[in-house]
Amino acid sequence: MATSINNMQVPTDVTIDRVVPLRAAEGDAGPSLPIGSTHDNVHEETSHVDSLVGVTDAYTTVTSPRQVATAEMTRSEANVVAQTAKQVPDESAVIISSTDDALGPILFWPCTPGDIPHCPAVNPRPQRLTKRPAMYVSPFKGDPQRAKVPLSKALAVRKKFKCRMTCLSDVFIRTDLREFSGSDILASFIKGEKMLCTGFMSYFVACMSHDESVHMIDGGGYRVFLSLELGDYVNIEEGEGISQWESPQALAILQRDIEHVDPNKVKLFLLPVMEEGHYSIYCINFIHDRIDVLDSSPEDHKVYHQVLGDRIIHRLNLLFQLATNTTIKQFTRFKHPIIDVCSQTRAIDCGFFALKFMELWNGESFHFPILAENIWQYKSQLLFYGIYHPINKIEKLPAGLEAYRPRL
Repeated sequence: MATSINNMQVPTDVTIDRVVPLRAAEGDAGPSLPIGSTHDNVHEETSHVDSLVGVTDAYTTVTSPRQVATAEMTRSEANVVAQTAKQVPDESAVIISSTDDALGPILFWPCTPGDIPHCPAVNPRPQRLTKRPAMYVSPFKGDPQRAKVPLSKALAVRKKFKCRMTCLSDVFIRTDLREFSGSDILASFIKGEKMLCTGFMSYFVACMSHDESVHMIDGGGYRVFLSLELGDYVNIEEGEGISQWESPQALAILQRDIEHVDPNKVKLFLLPVMEEGHYSIYCINFIHDRIDVLDSSPEDHKVYHQVLGDRIIHRLNLLFQLATNTTIKQFTRFKHPIIDVCSQTRAIDCGFFALKFMELWNGESFHFPILAENIWQYKSQLLFYGIYHPINKIEKLPAGLEAYRPRL
């Protein structure tokens, strides 16, 4: 019987009389291939087919010289090389070491002519993370995403006040409850004769609180700036015990400060406190269950903060329990270490350092180093920050200061 393909007669009724084995390439040391004779019956044909399968298996287990494991073998070659029964006399595995292979020793298993070859399993080494996933990064580990203050413009604005402007009586900063004239700015920021007044401190705390909700969208509520007025309330009536002390005014201020956040999820509460004409920061740190004391005074203030801390911490804890219906963790037993920070060279600069501490403290360290010799730079930037802040309701500034307003 024949089939026509492209006008060619191809016979289809052909009987296989002899199986021709595969021939090894010249130079290969392959096993001798059995050659069967004619197939007289079905059983004989089946045995020859089995023999052919065995021959194929035996031939595929032969390792050619090009596949021998050497010091220059690659990973792909390591996955296909197998050893024959002659090369591995026993049933145990053989480890071939390669000094150039980054994966180290490779495990080889012996094969017999009847076995199906298996590629050795090589598990890649896990890659070390070079960057921490964003879900594990605190929103405050790094540069705060609030608006930057250009130093050149900040120095130029400070120079305007320094040159005895004629409109010092004009109001440059106005909020709902406060106004600051050119004379107020001159005394605190330019001449350096007075320390930062409590009004300025409260204003800048309000500016930073505003920035938390605007410039820190992902991290808003991670830390909360408490009002200076709250610090004043918990630091009064020194001779009265905690069991007798309660202030509805202080509770109202705390509720106002935390009304837009979940207090149980806040990690840092930063409270400015003024005692004996000196500013310091008390940070309720729920990350490490402690209260961080940030104080720029060069003097030994251990006794100072021992007395101050024992007074305000118990009162502050009572207010938090009342404001949150006792759902927030009690912190009266927290340790309150004094954090090692830079020391001021002049006593009147403590307020500026306190604001800088509040801005850059993340519960473990500062985002940027705070240096005592940069105090005039900090003052210039803080003045620029306060004058052009969005909560300042003066729409047109006098003395030509509108030229320095940041463009959105």
